[in-house]
Amino acid sequence: WSIAAARLLLGMTSAQSVATQAFVATNTPNADRTRYMSINTLVSNVLTLAGPAFNAFIVLLPEFNLTLGSRVWVFSSYTWVGYFLLTGQLLVLTFISCCFREPARQQRRKPPPLSKAGNVLTLCGLLPWTRLLIDSWLYKTG
Repeated sequence: WSIAAARLLLGMTSAQSVATQAFVATNTPNADRTRYMSINTLVSNVLTLAGPAFNAFIVLLPEFNLTLGSRVWVFSSYTWVGYFLLTGQLLVLTFISCCFREPARQQRRKPPPLSKAGNVLTLCGLLPWTRLLIDSWLYKTG
């Protein structure tokens, strides 16, 4: 159960780069958007390249067991990576929760209602992405 819970928690917090891109795209003027998207990409790429350096550091950490009641937490070169990722993701989640506020929702223009062919092809809206193929509104607005 602990592996499933850890994967669930890691999965919930791993969409931060997508959330960052969406936040930047929605809340920055067009003139600044490229700059902020570039900063996000730079940070992501630098951290991807720094991964092997972190691994060299993790291998040097001491190995020990921590007993808490009937539970034993093993700290070894295999488990340090998971604890490091969990701690880092929890810190990022806490930082985002404390430092960012959801912006006010903007009114968006609604697309026109589907035609009879659109209702058939989207199964009455069940498959909305098929509107890309049939909806002339998307071609007019880009």
